[in-house]
Amino acid sequence: MPARHPFQDHTPLLDAKELPLGKDARVLSDRIGFLPKRQAKSRKNPMQAAVREIVVATDRAKRLRILTNDLDAPAGEIAALYKRRWQIELFFRLLKQTLKIRHFIGRSQNAVRIQIAFTGDAEVAPISRVGGNISRTAEFVGMVRWSCTAS
Repeated sequence: MPARHPFQDHTPLLDAKELPLGKDARVLSDRIGFLPKRQAKSRKNPMQAAVREIVVATDRAKRLRILTNDLDAPAGEIAALYKRRWQIELFFRLLKQTLKIRHFIGRSQNAVRIQIAFTGDAEVAPISRVGGNISRTAEFVGMVRWSCTAS
């Protein structure tokens, strides 16, 4: 799996070489280069080898800078993998922060689905009584409930 490290937006890419863009319209630029030897006066950069910088347009018309050590895969594929990973991160954030699930009681797939569905019902009901915006949580709980009955 490619290494991922947090870097600032303004961290320069040294000795950068532009790569040809593929057919994916979301990819704005694709370059290979090197990051500075130091991130700060006292911190050595953990990525000394060549890295790849891919800049993509997000769904909200913002620019996202992705740094990876995968120099071979198509830029569109790397961007798609990052997007899928981000969806997983958002899912776990929903579980932890919105539904307040700290651990799962059961270990089977069905037990996890049932726990999410019941926890979601408990969280959605009080919000709906006071007229809050519950569309995303309710939609998620509905998907979980559907997948419980579909299995």
